Amino acid sequence: MVELKNVIKRRKNNFELNIPDLKIKSNRIYALLGKNGAGKSTTIKIMLGIEKKDSGEVKLDGENLIDNRWKIGYVPDEPMLIEKLTGREQLEYIKYIYGMEGKNKESSVKDLDKETTEYISMFEFKDKIDTRIEEYSKGMKQKISIMSAMIHNPNIMILDEPFTGLDPVSIINMKEWMKKFVSKNNNSIVFSSHDLDVVNDICTDAIFLKEGKIIAMEEYDSDRTFTDMFKEYLI
Repeated sequence: MVELKNVIKRRKNNFELNIPDLKIKSNRIYALLGKNGAGKSTTIKIMLGIEKKDSGEVKLDGENLIDNRWKIGYVPDEPMLIEKLTGREQLEYIKYIYGMEGKNKESSVKDLDKETTEYISMFEFKDKIDTRIEEYSKGMKQKISIMSAMIHNPNIMILDEPFTGLDPVSIINMKEWMKKFVSKNNNSIVFSSHDLDVVNDICTDAIFLKEGKIIAMEEYDSDRTFTDMFKEYLI
């Protein structure tokens, strides 16, 4: 689905991201793993076209990424929300941006479309959906950020530390949703994480980054966990 070819990104602090070839395939959950400063967030931003690369190309389904960004759902490491809006208004605004039919802001949770209602239930958000985002806790902002990325039914989800701030129930529900998401319509997920237990639980593949370079790509192996691989490659 997503392909990075000969991508280079240089920074003033002498850091260089160098990815000769990376292919994100359908029906897979990829973890981006590495120590702080390894290039995980930079890789994600290059994939999305948020950060300009110095050279190389990024394609989505064989076409220019910029022309197909509507196929992507993105969750940044820090939620980017319109905090004067309520949770409901935030979701309706995102649907409007993507040309989806919005509902009247006076409608109840029951009047929202089926998938949105399921997300609200998944994150136990029913009692907070009409509260202004500026009043939300960090964890609640993370939840509405994830819902905002899901709402337009993307084909690929790219998430930067998505489990940060989530309560245990939401983590369990989120992991189950991620598994279901990649099982239909040739979808895929890429996410960065420092939680190796989560990675071992749900990921099919792991991409190991060190000092801006991919040093290994591994598939799930029941006899050799991603934790074992992390120790082997990065410690």
